[in-house]
Amino acid sequence: MLGSTTYQCARSKVDNPPPTALSADAPRAFSSPGDPATDADISPDLHRWDWKPGRCYRWPQAAVDVPVDDVPCAEPHLFEAVGPLDLEPAYPQDAPYPSVSQWTDIGERHCGPLMTPYLGRPIDPFGRFAASLIRPPKSGWEAGDRKVVCGLIFRGSSKSDNVWILSTFSGSVRGADQALTYSPGTCFRHRVDNHQDQVPCDQSHHTQSIGTATLPDTTDGGPPSPERFDELAKAACMPHVAPYLAHDFGGAAAQGGWHLIRPESWRAGTRSTTCTVGLVDQAGKEVETTGPLSPTDTSGTFTA
Repeated sequence: MLGSTTYQCARSKVDNPPPTALSADAPRAFSSPGDPATDADISPDLHRWDWKPGRCYRWPQAAVDVPVDDVPCAEPHLFEAVGPLDLEPAYPQDAPYPSVSQWTDIGERHCGPLMTPYLGRPIDPFGRFAASLIRPPKSGWEAGDRKVVCGLIFRGSSKSDNVWILSTFSGSVRGADQALTYSPGTCFRHRVDNHQDQVPCDQSHHTQSIGTATLPDTTDGGPPSPERFDELAKAACMPHVAPYLAHDFGGAAAQGGWHLIRPESWRAGTRSTTCTVGLVDQAGKEVETTGPLSPTDTSGTFTA
């Protein structure tokens, strides 16, 4: 029997953050409301509202010609305005209305550069926020309207009635840690292609999240080496992992872990990571489990 009182810890072998509605690979830093398949325009009317930089907005989704509320950024909202932008120099009067993929390119090339000055640091390409824009409708574009409003949204969306719905978030992006973290009790299954999937805990999985930890900065502010990152993450996650170490899980040992903060994310100011726990056998091999692990109940809430 392998004792579970020895603190085994390892960075997740899966470096890519687990996807929710997104690929585990680096997603594009731009998104825009609408239906990717039909280009349905569910954005609020660009010119009926006063989009002020640094202010936050929400509106009913999956509908056209909707009212927009200017709300405190501390309240749930959909969009944080960064500033207006005139695309006319790049898109003359005879330019056709952009497709969804072309709007993505427009956002990356034209709105993307506005984000770093606004935030004071780059957008974390693996974080929870993305650059976006409020665009004119096709009728406005064909009439010569080339003005957009650039802003920030929560990275991730869900599909309802064939339309992509933005997620609400609270708090200003400016000054926030951009880390995409997972609430305790979220379970992950590792794949052979060095990715991992978020799965219900009643399905077979390898690890589950047990909390979030904030790592201290490095001396020069730059990304730590892999070895130094592991040291920082192990120390930061220890309080979350420790309660699991005093228990035996059917002969398996508890092993703590964490999600990697990539160098690009570190340079964008991200310092938070998701701490995880899983089980390993006597050979140190990951054990698949079904059901949630608990530091206070090892009598049948899981099977290994």
